[in-house]
Amino acid sequence: MIKQILKVTTATAAAAMIAVSFGATASASSTDSANATGEFNLFVEFNDGSIQSTSVSCPAGSGDPQIIWDSCAQLTAANGHIEAIPADGDMMCTMEVRPATLIAEGTWNGEARSFEHTFSNYCVGLRETGGKLFDSH
Repeated sequence: MIKQILKVTTATAAAAMIAVSFGATASASSTDSANATGEFNLFVEFNDGSIQSTSVSCPAGSGDPQIIWDSCAQLTAANGHIEAIPADGDMMCTMEVRPATLIAEGTWNGEARSFEHTFSNYCVGLRETGGKLFDSH
């Protein structure tokens, strides 16, 4: 009987330790997300040579428009990896062929990040990068 109680107590203690360590990891992740910082220079280059550019700094400031807040939320969820931002499945684009290269250079939490991809047109590029970040201007 004593051995059985000891086994249950040991198993319960191990489970509690696992639960505590998962809780610590989850709260550390939440803190990291809340403190995420980054800056990106963004460029859209069209085949005709024209270029649009802007920049985004996260976290967004109190005077920033909603699109910047949305962009920072997407970047935070993707840990600053633009290729990891899910496409905006609700965004519809024409089949116009006017290639656009979307380029981002910057940092996320002190680590260098870059992204470059050519899409069939700007709308498709915008949609495939979440619909916010490259529309931040």
